[in-house]
Amino acid sequence: MALLWIGGFDNFGTTTGSAPSPTGVVARKYPTLAGENYMDVDAGRLGGYALQLEYDTASCYLSPGDLTTNGTVVLGFAAKWKTAWPTLGTAQQFAALYDGATLGTNLFMNTTGEVSVRRGTTVLATTSGLGLSLGAWG
Repeated sequence: MALLWIGGFDNFGTTTGSAPSPTGVVARKYPTLAGENYMDVDAGRLGGYALQLEYDTASCYLSPGDLTTNGTVVLGFAAKWKTAWPTLGTAQQFAALYDGATLGTNLFMNTTGEVSVRRGTTVLATTSGLGLSLGAWG
């Protein structure tokens, strides 16, 4: 097993509510499919700051580039959802892995606080009793 990517999103500004700074810094570190206009600086999980993705009519996806041809990939991160549920539907996608342009494994937070794992649009599994909540780190 090899570590493919590790990144922190805590050094992109010090003013809550502001855009990541300096302008374009996230795009220089990570290839973006949508712009930094969908991000702002917010309070971090353990003090300091974090990047907040703003769910609107589009999403912001970040990638370190090609991942691996290994059959198993472990993905880990902390996430905090806003206190109001997005208006994009009954579940909100928060992570996705692609094979080129083809959507592969992706994760959704359901309005019940559970996480669904999907391959493309097919639900593979859903947690039971996870209990993630809006406005809290999970």
